[in-house]
Order: sequence, then C-alpha cells, then structure tokens
Amino acid sequence: MSEGGISHETMLNGLRDIRLPPEAAGSQVADVFAVAGLSLGAAVLAVLLARSISQAKPKEPPLVQQIETAAHLHEDDRRVLFLHLLKSRDPAGFNALSDQLYRPDRIDLATLETEVRRLV
Repeated sequence: MSEGGISHETMLNGLRDIRLPPEAAGSQVADVFAVAGLSLGAAVLAVLLARSISQAKPKEPPLVQQIETAAHLHEDDRRVLFLHLLKSRDPAGFNALSDQLYRPDRIDLATLETEVRRLV
C-alpha cells in the first residue's frame, strides 16, 4: 500500500473501468448461452401460464343426475359408482363402510344407494 493513499475521485474512476477485454475467451459464447437460457426460461413460464389458464376442470353433473343415470347400469357397476360418489363426497361415511367392502356379506346395493341419496 502506498503511504499517501489515493484520492476518492481516482478510486471511483478506477472502478468504472473494470471490464473484460473484448477478446476474452468465451465472452461471445457465454452471451449466446445466457440469451438462450433466458429465452428458454421465459418460454417455459409462458407455456405454464397458458396451460394453467386454459385448463378448466370439467363440470361434474349434479349428484341427482348421476344417481338417475346409475339406474341403467349393471348391479356391479352401480355399486362401484356409488362407492366412488360416496368416497368423493363423504370420505368419513366411506371410511365407516370400507371395512365391510370385501367381506362375503358385503354391503348391499340398497344401503349404498341410501347413503349416496343422503348426500343430496
């Protein structure tokens, strides 16, 4: 260090001029990769934003309509539909009945339909 020091103005002028020389290795390649990376990031964000805006959840038909549609199904298909409806609309009620699902004396269809109709 010098004993006299440097002036404030000389120090600031020295800081303003800190740059790599234009012929520094990889400067143009680094600039290209930086621009490509930023462009890719912006494109990914634009796609994610567009997907989140455009994807609307399909509207589920009302429960009464689903129960009426179930009347035309086979008994096993009706049982599965009622179990799905019960699980999605009343998880606590489904959990109460879940221990009886795989027993030989399983829940009859009328009980399931009653449980689902109770939710209407």
